[in-house]
Amino acid sequence: SKTLSKVFVDGGAILDIMSLTTLKKLGKRQRELITTNMKMTNFTRGATPALGVLVVDIMVGPKTMYSTFFIVDANPTYYVLLERDWIHFSQFVPFILHQQLIFFEGDQVRII
Repeated sequence: SKTLSKVFVDGGAILDIMSLTTLKKLGKRQRELITTNMKMTNFTRGATPALGVLVVDIMVGPKTMYSTFFIVDANPTYYVLLERDWIHFSQFVPFILHQQLIFFEGDQVRII
């Protein structure tokens, strides 16, 4: 298991995205990816092709869940981007101003 910092949780994103550099840091290779012909459009309407798809289990705080990441050859300032469905499924509340996630564990509020 590897630990990543610089995770961007974006309630407006519809895909989980990981850079090729991060994929390599995790010890994975491009040949392990599931083939896809997906192209993602950014805010300037430029198209970025996905190199493939990787399904991994991720652990955030006490929760572990599977996520499907689209791998792109880009140099973002974050290692992975987690999208809105991930937020809802994990039942985290993003506190963007302070770059934290809030969740309930029993009747306790936890912050990470």
